[in-house]
Amino acid sequence: MKTYCEVMKYFKIKSSSEILFTNIQENSKKVNKNSIFVALGKGNNYITEAKKNGARLIISDKEYPFLKDNLMDFYLWFYDYPNFDIELIGITGTNGKTTTSYFLHQLLKKSLLISNVPGRNNIYLTVNTTPSSLEIVHALLKAKESKLRYVIMEVSSIGIKENRVKGLLFNVIGLTNLTSDHLDYHHTLEEYQQTKIDFINRQVSKIYIGELSEELITKLSRPYFKVSKISIQKPNNLSSFNINNLSLAYQIASSYINVRKLNYRLKRVKLPKGRSQLIHKKPRVIIDYAHTEAAFLAILCEEKKKCKGKLLVLFGAGGNRDKGKRYKYGELVYKYANVGLVCNDNPRYESPSEIINDIIEVNTSFFIVEPDRKKAINQILKMAKKEDTVLILGRGHEKIQQINHLEIYLSDEDEVKKWIKE
Repeated sequence: MKTYCEVMKYFKIKSSSEILFTNIQENSKKVNKNSIFVALGKGNNYITEAKKNGARLIISDKEYPFLKDNLMDFYLWFYDYPNFDIELIGITGTNGKTTTSYFLHQLLKKSLLISNVPGRNNIYLTVNTTPSSLEIVHALLKAKESKLRYVIMEVSSIGIKENRVKGLLFNVIGLTNLTSDHLDYHHTLEEYQQTKIDFINRQVSKIYIGELSEELITKLSRPYFKVSKISIQKPNNLSSFNINNLSLAYQIASSYINVRKLNYRLKRVKLPKGRSQLIHKKPRVIIDYAHTEAAFLAILCEEKKKCKGKLLVLFGAGGNRDKGKRYKYGELVYKYANVGLVCNDNPRYESPSEIINDIIEVNTSFFIVEPDRKKAINQILKMAKKEDTVLILGRGHEKIQQINHLEIYLSDEDEVKKWIKE
């Protein structure tokens, strides 16, 4: 809680008002008489609504242009630095952030996980992989109130670039790997990778590195620990790439808890929803969130080795995102799969047919096309025999499909389960 006078002093403005504020809001609908409303970008259009809902102080990035770059500092100050009471662990990288975070959350019992993938206990559920600075601070407050010791969060390149974590110091950072992603946002591979490297170099935390090329390792200016694959028996028949994620989680957890406890918990870890999730055994039906070239390659190689019959793959590509991925997806599926069925992922505001054409350009005669994802899932499952493996890639845990301005409920898992019942 802070008074009007204290907040104004923070912004170097004199005031004698003792109005008490108990919370900060960026959503005008959540404002009450005890709220400060922070207006960022389009949020300035909702200042009138915020005032109607009781806001007595508006802080706008139009009035304070430096505001957006320093939000975390302001929010932490206002809420009396809840980060001082916990160990903050950031997981970054291209692939495996969610899985590593979930593994670590299970290994460290007194932890809160900030995630956009639903789970069981102590999950602070968000929309974005790395939420806004305000949401992060709210999560830290929740951890403090619940007397939890650790907060685990994924740190995305977009979250870094948009300063959502600027001003936040991590006790530990884990880097899973660093390949290629978000080139629609960063434009070049070098910029994307450098964003993550710069973030790590700015921290004073313990750094654990999973898979990283020698070229990128030379760009690290901080000391780091290189993670080795754990050699214990694979829990729950995890794939080799998830053993890499588990190894990173294990290494981080080992700096906090003893090995005996750790090994006991290790055997019981489970994957998050939509990550190499086995839905049916005969045929093997797996849904996975793979949405990068490296993730496609990893799961296709893994399942090709395990497959006793044919490998059938259903996939698409997101619209208004890096177009360079599409041909590569098609190329990999053509190389490893016996059947490739192309359908909609989240077309967003792009033409679904154009996205599909970009994918099948590799070999148009090889691919089956059914844009409707529900129909496509049903179609590929009907094609599968008991000894076959069906991979449904791209959307994982997601339950909303975006087509133009529409948001349609669609869960790959639900569609598979309907087929099983039928």
